Amino acid sequence: MKKNNQNKNIKWVNFLHLYQPPSINEDTIRAAQRNSYSFIVKILKENKRARATVNINASLLEHLEEFGYDDLIKDINRLALGGRIELVLSAAYHPVLALVPLKEAKRQIKRNIKISNKFFPKVKIKGFFFPEMVYDKKVAKYLKTIGIKWIILDELSYKGKFNQVDYNKKYIDKNSGLQIIFRNRNYSKDYPPKIILGLLNEDHLPEVVLSGTDAELYGDRHIDYTGDFYYAVNDKRVKCQTVSEFLDGLRQKEIINPKIASWDTSEKELKNKESLYLWKNPKNKIHIKLWELTDLALKLVEGNRKDKGYKWARYRLDRGLSSCVYWWASEKDFDLWDGPSWHPDQVISGAQDLIKSVRSLALISVQDKLKAEKLYLKVEELVWKKHWSKYYKKND
Repeated sequence: MKKNNQNKNIKWVNFLHLYQPPSINEDTIRAAQRNSYSFIVKILKENKRARATVNINASLLEHLEEFGYDDLIKDINRLALGGRIELVLSAAYHPVLALVPLKEAKRQIKRNIKISNKFFPKVKIKGFFFPEMVYDKKVAKYLKTIGIKWIILDELSYKGKFNQVDYNKKYIDKNSGLQIIFRNRNYSKDYPPKIILGLLNEDHLPEVVLSGTDAELYGDRHIDYTGDFYYAVNDKRVKCQTVSEFLDGLRQKEIINPKIASWDTSEKELKNKESLYLWKNPKNKIHIKLWELTDLALKLVEGNRKDKGYKWARYRLDRGLSSCVYWWASEKDFDLWDGPSWHPDQVISGAQDLIKSVRSLALISVQDKLKAEKLYLKVEELVWKKHWSKYYKKND
């Protein structure tokens, strides 16, 4: 909502999602830490007016610990205790919670709580980030029981259309009673600090800029040569707030029933009931076989909890449910930063976690193991057939 008032401050609520898949390589972690995570922390440490609301999935925390980034974790903890970072809970290995059984969703959330408490033992967490911003009402009800106060969703989850959210209102989920904050798609589709500085030159200033992006956008995908982030947080017309600070200032309320959309869903996809097709498309042959393997692994692992290999089966299964496994098989073309969402190695790596979860079990029948192996081999066949067909077609 905009008003013709150049003297009014812009409230900037900046949500940052820090995540790397369980199967990602060390070089990617080091590049993200060097270019993005340390850059963000440096700005927040050196500028007292800066604020950010931050989700760090357990998957990434484990990587950071493994590769020796203890100082980075300690800096984030100090910033959180000092009020410059508001930490947000999520699901440990980033599954799309609406696509897995509630029991699995709860398990992943509990796992994230345990790992977060290990690194940030004194930080009180009020908010929750649904992976990919895909809402699920059963999970929302569960979140309410464990003390979560608010959730963040994409603005399309409000009424199914863009530019409908009134940022002077506090929205309440009718299913769970949780407060909802909506990420503005327009202010999140480019580099938010650059957008902020551009808005300050306009005649009509928005009251609120609520951006929500992957943290890797800051420094890794977009190199901030001109110091936009620094200048944005230091401009006196910009008032940085965490989500909880922003929500505390709202008085008007509206009870709503959120729509199931991701932060990449289009209006057309939502209308056509295709909002989850990035992860589960009934016309995508790879998705079909991946989900057959997923469902079988879930059934076999949870049906054999007393198996001596259960611990390792669960270890693999938890990681195999990562949304990235399915996303990278979707082939959707994103114009913003990259080309189509296609990465055969990521798909195969996830499928390997799923089949290894089954292989870890000693008590299941040979027939079940062979069924799982056949599904895994079919996934591999489909992935590489598509990949090399695309390659040779491109280079003909």
